[in-house]
Amino acid sequence: MTLIIGYIYNGAVHIVADSVETILLEGAPNVILPEEFSSTMIESSIVKDGQLMIESACKIYNIRDRLILAFAGQVSEGHRMINQLIDGLVRTTDMREYVSSFFENERPAETQYIVGFMENGTPCMYCYHSSSRTFKMASNLSICNIGKNSWIPPEVFVTMLRTASERSHSQDDLLITAISTMQMITLGLMTLEQGVGGFINGVFFDRNGIHWAKDCIYILYNSIRLNAPESTYIVGKYNRDNAIFIRTNKQQRLFKTELELHGEEVEEKWGKKIESLANSGVADYYILLSYDKNVIFLVNNKSHNSCKVFVEDGKFTFSRDLVEANTTAHKKRGNSIEPFILASNFP
Repeated sequence: MTLIIGYIYNGAVHIVADSVETILLEGAPNVILPEEFSSTMIESSIVKDGQLMIESACKIYNIRDRLILAFAGQVSEGHRMINQLIDGLVRTTDMREYVSSFFENERPAETQYIVGFMENGTPCMYCYHSSSRTFKMASNLSICNIGKNSWIPPEVFVTMLRTASERSHSQDDLLITAISTMQMITLGLMTLEQGVGGFINGVFFDRNGIHWAKDCIYILYNSIRLNAPESTYIVGKYNRDNAIFIRTNKQQRLFKTELELHGEEVEEKWGKKIESLANSGVADYYILLSYDKNVIFLVNNKSHNSCKVFVEDGKFTFSRDLVEANTTAHKKRGNSIEPFILASNFP
C-alpha cells in the first residue's frame, strides 16, 4: 500500500510520499518482526495476512531532471512504465502532449501515478488512477492523492495550503510542513501496521529545477514505542544527489531516487559528510513529533525566528511568540485523536 500527495503551490509542483513496501509471503504466519526490522521511525514491521510490510522503498523519482514522478501499485509495472517514459523523453519538446499521450496510450492497470514538471515556466501536475483509467491535470492549490489516502484528513492539507498561501511561506517551508504532517499522521495512527508509513520524503519542481526536501532532524518525544517517559529518539534525514540518507540512533540507511543511480557511488561521495552532519546534529529544520501527544512542532534553524518548546509535568508548553497554524483543521477534526499541526514559527 502507498500514501502519496501532490499539489501545486506558488509556481511549483510538490510531491510527498511514504516509503513502505508490501511484499507477498504466502503461507507466512502473522508476526511482528524483530527490532532490527523496524522502520526508521521505530514502527514495528509486520507480516500480516501473508504480506510483509516493511520500510524499503523510495516512491518518488527524478526522471532525467525533466519531471518528477511517484507511483503506487505493482512495482514491476511501475518501473516498466518509468523506463518507457524515459525512452520517449529525449524525442519530445512538448511535455504536456507527450506525458498525456503516453498515459492515454499505455493505460496501466496495476499502478497509479502523480507526475509533475515545468513547461514555459508553468507548473504542471497530472494524476493517473488505474481504477478509472483517467489521466487528469490538476489546478493550483488543488490536492492529488493516490494509494491508501484514507489516512489523511482532507481538511488538514486544505488548511495547510491555504495558510501557506496567505502567509507567503517559502517552497521549502511548505514542503517540510507537508512531510511532517504526513509523518505525524502515519505515526499517530500507527499506519505501518496497515502497510502505510515509514519515513516520509518530498520534492518540488519550480522554474529553478528539482529540489528535494532540506536536511531535517526529527525528535520523537515521549514515544509510546520507547516505553519510557521523557525520552527521545533522533532521526536525521538528508537528501543528496537524488539519494536519501537516513540516520537514526541505531542505523544508517540509503535510498536511491534515480533508477540508474548506484548506491555505492553515492555512499562513497557523501558517506563521510553525512556522518559528520549527523554526529554534529546540524540540519535546516528540526521537527518534534510525538506518538501520544498528537502534535507537531516545526522549527527552522534561523536564529531570529527561533521559538521554544518546554515540557512541564509531561505536557507541552509553547512560548507565547509562536504563530498558530492550521487551527481551523484542528477545530474541524471529527476524531479527537487525529494529529494536527499545533504551531509553527514560519512567517
